[in-house]
Amino acid sequence: MPIELMKVVHVVECFSGGTINFINLATKLIPDCQHIVVHGERPDEICPQKVKATFEQEVSFIKWTSVQREISVWKDFKALISLYNILKGIKADVIHLHSSKAGFLGRVVCKALGIKPVIYTPHGAAFLRKDIPAGKVRLFKLLEKIGANISGTVICCSESECRAFTDASIQASFINNGIAVGNRHIEFRKSPDSSLTIVNCGRVTVQKNPLLFNEIARAFEGNAGLRFIWVGEGELQHELESSNIEVTGWLPKQEVLALLRQADLYLSTSLWEGLPFAALEAMSLGKPMLLKDCVGNVDLVQDNYNGFLFSEADEAVQKIKLLQANREMLNEMGAKSIQLCIDRFNIQDTFQRYKEQYSKVSQLNVQ
Repeated sequence: MPIELMKVVHVVECFSGGTINFINLATKLIPDCQHIVVHGERPDEICPQKVKATFEQEVSFIKWTSVQREISVWKDFKALISLYNILKGIKADVIHLHSSKAGFLGRVVCKALGIKPVIYTPHGAAFLRKDIPAGKVRLFKLLEKIGANISGTVICCSESECRAFTDASIQASFINNGIAVGNRHIEFRKSPDSSLTIVNCGRVTVQKNPLLFNEIARAFEGNAGLRFIWVGEGELQHELESSNIEVTGWLPKQEVLALLRQADLYLSTSLWEGLPFAALEAMSLGKPMLLKDCVGNVDLVQDNYNGFLFSEADEAVQKIKLLQANREMLNEMGAKSIQLCIDRFNIQDTFQRYKEQYSKVSQLNVQ
């Protein structure tokens, strides 16, 4: 008689980016489960069929209609009913909710259906956003508190994100996002008179702060020794106007990895994060990190060890000049980035801990 697999239902509003990458990894690295992905679709995101093609064949997908990122009483009500009807028809052992919208609506639905084994991972909580007024931040914090009181266990993807929840008087724990390291080889940096390549990866949105990236790059216009590359695209792409910035658009995974391997420094200007997979990928490839001081980024840099944190453009410019003049620091910091991945952001450890959490919360069904 075949062994019945634990059925894990992942619920997510946004069907792209780091969140869907996390779910994809979970389905691959927790293989002794039946994974179902309930997902929304944004019209401006990557083709859903291309996303599905990156998953294992055994993973099932169910489209979640009416759900969207921003708050809309009518659409959110329709999304709530849609999710209720979906989850009512699935006998799940664990419901894993991903990101703020799914986290709130999902916990309401699970409470209504009497589903107890619920995990919620924010992946960059909405109340951390820097592009909204203070009143909306307070509203998002209130919704997180209400959601936490309704049902579920909050598991953040970084220590700093967890700290933001506990500072808001919301009980939470964390499991760091992880990356595969394996046998990573660091190529020694170029000679002192060769150019340096500085890379960022991600959607060109307010969260990723392209204006700051542009300001930093503009400080080096006319300097043939530096080039800046942004891998990705988005609605704020026009803000990357400095003549020394190349915007590649979205590239296949292998091309992104090849570009990162040839890069000398990873630069993130994000305003907030959960724990960014793109930065982790760069770390695992032995890149020094120059990251804006924000939730999520602060977990990835030990200042002056594997890179630097900065707050303003001038600080980042000075650090780039320092590294340009001291190429040996690039090699030293790059090696330490790999060691940090091994010590703190090991992908096997990440999903072993989630597997243990799934087993733990699933016992709530029999209590």
